[in-house]
Amino acid sequence: EYKADLPIVVSLFINMKKLDRAFQFLTINNKASKVKTDNIKALISNFASIEGNLKERLATASISVGKFSSDIDIVDSDKDSPFYKCIDWANNRNGSKVISTLAIENSLKTIQKTFPELIENSNENKSIVLELFYNIWHPAIERYSITHENISIFLNLFKKATIQSITEYICNKLSDDIVFAIEEIDITEKEVSQKYMRGLLHNIPENFWKNEWQLKGLDNQAGRTLIIKEISKLKRNINSGRDPYEDLELYKDDS
Repeated sequence: EYKADLPIVVSLFINMKKLDRAFQFLTINNKASKVKTDNIKALISNFASIEGNLKERLATASISVGKFSSDIDIVDSDKDSPFYKCIDWANNRNGSKVISTLAIENSLKTIQKTFPELIENSNENKSIVLELFYNIWHPAIERYSITHENISIFLNLFKKATIQSITEYICNKLSDDIVFAIEEIDITEKEVSQKYMRGLLHNIPENFWKNEWQLKGLDNQAGRTLIIKEISKLKRNINSGRDPYEDLELYKDDS
C-alpha cells in the first residue's frame, strides 16, 4: 500500500528439517528482536528428542537456554502437579499464566542443593525432586481450594519470591529433621514433607494472600527472608489472640 515497487528482501528456506527451523527461528528472532527466555524454554521442551543438538546449535549463536525446561513443562502439563496449567510461559495456552518459570527453576535448585542425595541417580532422582516439590506445595492448593481458574486471586502466595522463600524454609526444616532424627526419615513420604506447609498455612486468613502487600521489591534474599518473618509474626498474632495483622510490614487490613 505504501509503494507498489518497494523492494522486500526475503530469505527463503525450502524443506528444512525441524531442528533447522527451530534454530533459524530462535537465531533470527533473537538477533532482530529479543526472544523472551521463557519462550525459548518452551520451544526447547517441544523438541525433546533433539534438545541436546538444538542447545549446541544455539550455543554457537550465543543464545543461552535454561536447563530446567523439561521440568517446567511437566509441572505445567501434569494433572497431578500443584501448578497444573498455571505456568507463565508460551506452552500454557489455555490456563492461567501466574507462576514464574524462575520460581519453579529456583525452587528445584533449592531442593537439589539441600538434598543432593536425591540427584545422585540422574533420571530417577530428578523425578523424586519434582515429587518432593509437589508434596511441599499440594497442601497450599488444598487449603484454599485453588485451581488454575482461581489461582490469580491469591497473588501474594504465588509471587516468585513467596514460592522460593517458602520452598527454602520447608527444605531447611526437613533438613533439620534428618540431621536430628534418631531414626531414618524418608522425606519423599507425603506426610513428612507436607506437615510443615499445613502448619505454616494453618489459620492464615485468605486476605493475607489476596490483598496486595504494601512492600515491593521482595525478590531478593532480604525480601524472601522478610516474607518468612512476616508469616511467623502473623502466626504469633493469631495464636495469641491479637489482630492477625498487628505490626506487619507487608500487609495492612483496610477492611
